[in-house]
Amino acid sequence: MISLKNPTQSTICSLNGRIWMGHDITRVETPLLEAEFAKIGKPAPTAKSIIDTLHFTSSDSELAKLAKQFGLGRQAYGSFKDCGKNLKAIKKCEAFMSILEEPERKYEDDVHPMLSVIKYYHDEAVNARLAFQ
Repeated sequence: MISLKNPTQSTICSLNGRIWMGHDITRVETPLLEAEFAKIGKPAPTAKSIIDTLHFTSSDSELAKLAKQFGLGRQAYGSFKDCGKNLKAIKKCEAFMSILEEPERKYEDDVHPMLSVIKYYHDEAVNARLAFQ
């Protein structure tokens, strides 16, 4: 049970060991979170995995083009309302996956199929970046 009496502990419990997803989360939100925890001298929570939608929306896939039309990743940073808009865009994209013949990609058994597609593009970008280092 998460308690609001200790917001730091509540944040750690909510995020630690979970899958984090966001638009440009690797460059923006994750470093901000780490910096805030550093300010209070506490270790930041760590993600089980990170899914950055930026890599998906930057791809040339038909599904990514559609996702951008639905508004995925167009919002300002840090808004709970924007998270809802991104979730709606992802759900709309799911309806078009078979129409656009997007290959099925399996990330984990309990992960939504559309998130598996987004994770695929994230992993491809990370692997390409590592190959150039």
